[in-house]
Order: sequence, then structure tokens, then C-alpha cells
Amino acid sequence: RQGPLKSADRILAKAQSDYNNDFKKVLDVVRASAVFHSLEDLNNVLMALTKPGCKITVLRFKDRVTRGLASGYRDCLMNVKINGFDGWIVELQLHLYDIIELKTE
Repeated sequence: RQGPLKSADRILAKAQSDYNNDFKKVLDVVRASAVFHSLEDLNNVLMALTKPGCKITVLRFKDRVTRGLASGYRDCLMNVKINGFDGWIVELQLHLYDIIELKTE
């Protein structure tokens, strides 16, 4: 599912704090999420994204499943380029259903 667009204020703040005011380096303006019911399903998608001929190219990957955040939250974040969409880079977030459910409680 499509996530919300990053707000202009948040883009400005991120460019200033993380990228020395270089707005072109803020790659997570457009986001989408996928939720999986098992680690196996999540892993299968990760493996599919690395196969030759995949129409999605993973440019950056943050594995926060095996190395979760201090809070215990876990997910995978990727910046990806989709073939046929010239120059577009988006963030793809992969979540585990049980963790998402805990987060919303």
C-alpha cells in the first residue's frame, strides 16, 4: 500500500540535518509498504528482488529485522528504482504483521 508523501517541512529538515542541504539526497519522499505474516514470506520477497531480470533495482537497504531498533521495532527499508520510471527513486518498507499490530496498539 502507498504511504503518505513526506511533507515539505520534513524534507527540508532531513536535507539540512542529514545531507548538508542537498535535497536530491532525500530519497524517501514517495513511500510504499508491504506487510508479511512470516519471516519466510518477507525473505522470499527479498530474494526475488535480487534475482536477475527483476524490474526493481535495490539501491540502498537497511536491515532492521536482524538488527532492530533500540525500541525493539523491526522492519526493512529500501530505496528502489523501478525500471521504466526514469529517475524515480522511492522507499519500499517491508513490515511483519505482528510487529505492525503491536505498533498500532
